[in-house]
Amino acid sequence: MKKIIFVCLLLSGSSLFLSAQTLENRILSYTNRCIFTADINGDGYLDLVSGGLYNLQWHKNTGNGVFRNYLITANYADIRAVHACDLDEDGDMDILVSSFTNNRVLWMRNNGNQIFDEVILTSTAGGTEYLDVADIDNDGDLDILGAAFNSDIVYLLTNDGNENFAQTTIATGLDGAISVKAADLDNDGDMDVAAAAFNNNTIVWIENTGSGAFVTHTLSSSINGPVSLQVSDLDNDNDADLIYTSNGGYGWFTNSPGGLGQIVLSSYAIREICIVDLNNDSHKDIVLADYNEDDIIWSQNNGYQNFGYGGIIDFSVDYASMIVSGDFNNDGFTDIISGGSYDIKIHLNNASQTFTTAQVDRALYTALASCAGDFDNDGDTDIMGGGYLNLNFIRNDGNGLFTTSKVLPSNISMAIIDMHAADLDGDGDTDVVFSADAYGFPGLNWIENQGGGTFERRIIYGLADAEAIYPVDFDFDGDMDVVASSMDGSYVYWFENNGDEVFTQHLISGNYWYPMDVCAFDYDQDGLMDVVAAYSGNSDKIVIHRNTGSGFTNWAINSSAPGANSVAVIDMDLDGDLDCLSSSFEDNKIAWYENPNFTQHIITTSAIGATHVDAGDFDGDG
Repeated sequence: MKKIIFVCLLLSGSSLFLSAQTLENRILSYTNRCIFTADINGDGYLDLVSGGLYNLQWHKNTGNGVFRNYLITANYADIRAVHACDLDEDGDMDILVSSFTNNRVLWMRNNGNQIFDEVILTSTAGGTEYLDVADIDNDGDLDILGAAFNSDIVYLLTNDGNENFAQTTIATGLDGAISVKAADLDNDGDMDVAAAAFNNNTIVWIENTGSGAFVTHTLSSSINGPVSLQVSDLDNDNDADLIYTSNGGYGWFTNSPGGLGQIVLSSYAIREICIVDLNNDSHKDIVLADYNEDDIIWSQNNGYQNFGYGGIIDFSVDYASMIVSGDFNNDGFTDIISGGSYDIKIHLNNASQTFTTAQVDRALYTALASCAGDFDNDGDTDIMGGGYLNLNFIRNDGNGLFTTSKVLPSNISMAIIDMHAADLDGDGDTDVVFSADAYGFPGLNWIENQGGGTFERRIIYGLADAEAIYPVDFDFDGDMDVVASSMDGSYVYWFENNGDEVFTQHLISGNYWYPMDVCAFDYDQDGLMDVVAAYSGNSDKIVIHRNTGSGFTNWAINSSAPGANSVAVIDMDLDGDLDCLSSSFEDNKIAWYENPNFTQHIITTSAIGATHVDAGDFDGDG
């Protein structure tokens, strides 16, 4: 039997993802907060792990610094820390995760095929901001350290060798504990701990006495808002130094026989720091993430721990706050991966310390709309996605790898609501029409595809409180017009294209409240384009506006569709005429309406919070 399969998006943020438990590619992500690098799949290439808001992914390095993104879980609202290690010593990389809002530390146990089983190690982690791993008790297995921001402590999860963990507090009074690092700071052969407390401006080292006891020593209580700690032998004298960033600047504590002495490098606020020899001169340089200016900066070590300006690696990492390093393309030079609230980027280090930058991940914050089309004319289907602050082009390379680039500058209020692909200017490539409701984006817009993955924004019409938009040759004159709705007065219009992308407004209806979505089709095959609309609020109807040639008549095919918000047109029963689909979120219903009488057939009443519906032969069975 032939059949049509429908798709219903149940969440208001329409990011597209499939579970990495089946090794499917995640195209769009939510906001990122933390990153860590390790060879997750054991193929000899450094991969990446990232976490954030409803977002835990691993990014597979395909061998040349190009990454394929896999979702591990979207179940945790706010992941603040990730760390990869072989916790159970079975030969593959596991992932440790801090879930901030429910005070959990999770062990994502790798079964060997990058399918991860979740194990809760503690549910009393006190809002953990950072995790580190080391053999703290010298028994040959890995223990876990946590900095608990909400409970103002540093704690230790001690491994008994069989991955059973006992939680103990090793330091208290650290108001807003935000970072923790393990290192042998006193050169006595056991692992000590360094920690930073954001709220009381303190950095401490916590001495491991070797007998299971810990003694806290204050290094400074006057560093304004310390944020990050790193451990490295910065001066190449064979001991562990401690590097910090803060709201009051960045610097380091040099380790010497007399103890740890502070050296301030700058009073400029820096969010994150990475210690790495970028130019292969055997001296460790500094790479900085400048949150305020969106910059990734290289500060070059002259060999005497004097750090000069090496250059800007990237000046457009939105809210830069994360850095990791590694040789991601195995060319012998250390590369950088940086991240911020919306971006994860890789910066491949060339032999001359110039950097080639590519996007690893790009979050569509408050993502609300997407559409598909061959935007680069290479024969495969790409994606365009839009949200409140972003409009992104997600290019498909034909092998299931997607790279993201900005269509418009980021962090500009767009408030994109609806989006569709169409060749609006008739030049043979796929453009995009979208509705938006923010200053500077007047209602109805289109993105002109200029070829080669470049785009320019154009204005269709300055429609106030624009909601839905739908491209169609409404008057059958050979060019693409637009049907759209406005919440300002609750009107539905069509906009006539004169052939040169100049549009004239025509009223279809103003008889119903809150037109949430519109589609156009010649339902009665009389050569005139009709419109179906979903009306919500006080109306709660699905209405066909029949085109008479001199105006429109109204036909409510469903007068009880509470929370109606989406419509689509397709030949559901394959009888040669177009039927309608609708979704309504208050009754959790998906329904289709059979042409010619548009008899309602309920598909489901359990589509909880349904906000969008569409249909197609997704399984290719005809």
